[in-house]
Amino acid sequence: MKLLSIKLVKTFDENPDTSFLGYYSNEWKEGAIETKREGRYYKYFIPQMSEPEYALQDYKFMEAYEKGEHIAYYVYAKAEIETLGTTQIIKTGGMGGFFDEVNDEYYDDELHELKEILRDMRISKEEIDKIKPVKVDD
Repeated sequence: MKLLSIKLVKTFDENPDTSFLGYYSNEWKEGAIETKREGRYYKYFIPQMSEPEYALQDYKFMEAYEKGEHIAYYVYAKAEIETLGTTQIIKTGGMGGFFDEVNDEYYDDELHELKEILRDMRISKEEIDKIKPVKVDD
């Protein structure tokens, strides 16, 4: 078995978890913000935060996200391994829901997880350390 490459991948998160901001509903609840949308849209945004200034900030962010003004990303690490004449791809589970930018700390977490997987596959630390991880956008 031979380690060929390690990549740190950033891709679009097409369905990020936005529940930490709040949710849309047609039922009014305490703290709800009226969306003032016409047509087949929810009437209210129910913020997760109860403080009015944060609730309004989260509502504005969600509205901007719905309009495509914010992008959510997902990151994972992958390794290409040659074994028995074929190339195999090993991936981490990844993390998502990062809006607009991805902090290096998240790449580091995924790289650490990938290295543990590779060590479990009996690839030496020395062989792993020889490969320089490359960041790529997918």
